[in-house]
Amino acid sequence: MTTKISVIVPVYNCEDKIKRCVESIIAQGIKELEIILVNDGSTDNSAEVCNQIMQNEPRVKVIHQNNAGVSKARNLGIKKAIGKYITFVDADDYLAKTPIYLKALNVIEKENVEVVTWLWQYEQGGKYVVSREKIKNIPYGKINGKKFLNILYEGNYANGMVVGVWNKLYKRELIENEFFKYRYNEDDDWSIRVLSKVPKVYSLDDFGYIYTENANSLTHQKFSGKEYNMLNILKEREALVKEDQILKMKTLKLYCNLYIEYYYKAIQYEISTHNDKKTYNKFRKYKNIDLKSRIRFAIFSFSPYVYKKVILRGKCL
Repeated sequence: MTTKISVIVPVYNCEDKIKRCVESIIAQGIKELEIILVNDGSTDNSAEVCNQIMQNEPRVKVIHQNNAGVSKARNLGIKKAIGKYITFVDADDYLAKTPIYLKALNVIEKENVEVVTWLWQYEQGGKYVVSREKIKNIPYGKINGKKFLNILYEGNYANGMVVGVWNKLYKRELIENEFFKYRYNEDDDWSIRVLSKVPKVYSLDDFGYIYTENANSLTHQKFSGKEYNMLNILKEREALVKEDQILKMKTLKLYCNLYIEYYYKAIQYEISTHNDKKTYNKFRKYKNIDLKSRIRFAIFSFSPYVYKKVILRGKCL
């Protein structure tokens, strides 16, 4: 039997959630399926739970590696996957009851697309943050690849569309040689690299993925400097999207905004600031950035003290 879909699940210290995750994948009703659990050196009982699940479900494969981070775990999963299509699920998340894999599989085999995406829910404190009422300006059906990238740039935790890798189904040949490079903010880098090669994406009007709040994620940790990794990703992305003026503008503007944000957070938490003012000054002068932002960025370049006093406290610009 040909394996249609490989589901790659990196696992780290989530012994109480793995079973729910795997059961939600199996409930999708895809027989030609493999679930690859990559245990990333967990220190709890996750390894034992994974092995037990594998014993009871022949479609589950378990790989154990020393702790190397989610990127290395996903890369190993990609290398071992045999499915015609590949998708990702994080072990502390789960799939909605909607048969999203069946729908995505039907679309990707009938339409001339390499990626199918769907909406996702953010579960926080037992409640869903995303709702139909909050979703705006998201087109469905077949979408131009560049337009889809622009949508992702506008994406956030309230509109059901982000750069996460786990609400998408990919043709195997598209990603089999595209590996995750970073330990942090890995989705932001990998997704843009992959999707920038795609002429068309198909967007489903269905909630298919439930993202749960993770206390161990960078979002819920105090600022430590690991966040600077995102600035390096954006520097690389500038070269990737340089032919598209809108995407380039959004990339450079995001870089400058984060550079400023991280500067003040570094001072707050008494750690070293990100010292790459040369890149900041190059990016802030890009002509397609709106005038207000360019003025704001110039004030920060002149004096972070003046910026804090005039812009942050004065709420100007």
